[in-house]
Amino acid sequence: ISLTWNRGFLASVRLDPQPTTSLDHPSLRFLRLVSIAAVETGAQPAIDALASQPRTALRGLNLGGGRLGATACDLGVLDGLWSQLPNLEHLSLEGQNGSLGVLHLPKLTSLRIASIALRDEPLSIVLDQEWTALRMLGWSFGHATPSPALLARLFAHPFPELRRLDLAGNFLDDLIEPIVRWPGLPRLHHLRLSGGLTDRGAASIA
Repeated sequence: ISLTWNRGFLASVRLDPQPTTSLDHPSLRFLRLVSIAAVETGAQPAIDALASQPRTALRGLNLGGGRLGATACDLGVLDGLWSQLPNLEHLSLEGQNGSLGVLHLPKLTSLRIASIALRDEPLSIVLDQEWTALRMLGWSFGHATPSPALLARLFAHPFPELRRLDLAGNFLDDLIEPIVRWPGLPRLHHLRLSGGLTDRGAASIA
């Protein structure tokens, strides 16, 4: 476990996937950032500990990452977590095979999802929300390519405050044309595409 203190209270904590300490201690009352490392067997005990009570001071959650191959690790069951984090502003999920549940996070301004093979289901769950405050969206698809129907939903979503879009994957050709036609493109301050791009995709940009 790694800790950062601020005026006698814990401001941030990096948890082991199988935590041996309680998250209900009074010193955690104003906890603002939690990071949970990814392992092949998942981090469900740490997730359950975080979801054991409301965390109204929490502003950031990083689940997964921090080691090689994290995008292939199990995210776990997250359904009961989001209602306990009503003021969450920054969320990073790195892994696969998780159960996201309903992502009702109205104050979220930054969302990043990365997987070795991102399936349509979690993307569909994300697109079911309005995201009126979201300013940064990052999706790393790995070696999967979203279905045409899901891409159509992505670039039909209003995202009224979105100013940064980061997309990564092995196959980016199918993303280029929808991006070029997307009405939200002129509002972006930053667009980052990384991964595999052939002449077909480059021609769409030109």
